[in-house]
Amino acid sequence: MKNNIVTEKEAVSPVIGVILMVVMAVVIAAVVYLWIVGIIGGGVKETPTVNLVQTKSSGQYNITVKKVSRVCSVDDVKFFILDEEEKTIKSGNLTDNDIYGSNGELSFSDKEPSGKLSVGDSFIIKGEYAKPDYTFRLTYSLTGNIMGEIKLS
Repeated sequence: MKNNIVTEKEAVSPVIGVILMVVMAVVIAAVVYLWIVGIIGGGVKETPTVNLVQTKSSGQYNITVKKVSRVCSVDDVKFFILDEEEKTIKSGNLTDNDIYGSNGELSFSDKEPSGKLSVGDSFIIKGEYAKPDYTFRLTYSLTGNIMGEIKLS
């Protein structure tokens, strides 16, 4: 019996081998990236929603957060007061010094000083901003979407 061993032929050309190694490296990098993003929860999450209720007494509106789909930091929430034509009259962050815990014409009270927007937190609107048909709106700054709004009446 005769041994036929071929020693001159290669199984895969060097160019194909390099291309296969590059493709494998890209696939492995993509899998590792997706795995890490899944662990740390990358990306902007969906906008939380809030239900607001209002009461009016002595010419001021008390707006209370009645329900929150997901608790979020007050640093990520912006407020707007809009007139009848939807023009912004006042806007800002809940953590602004003239809003957070103040006694001004617009104030925010964190029921449980946790730095989170949660059920029971409240807003007081009075003075020039306390007009019927104005709208009070909260937006989530990470997405720019409306969390909730209520028309003053």
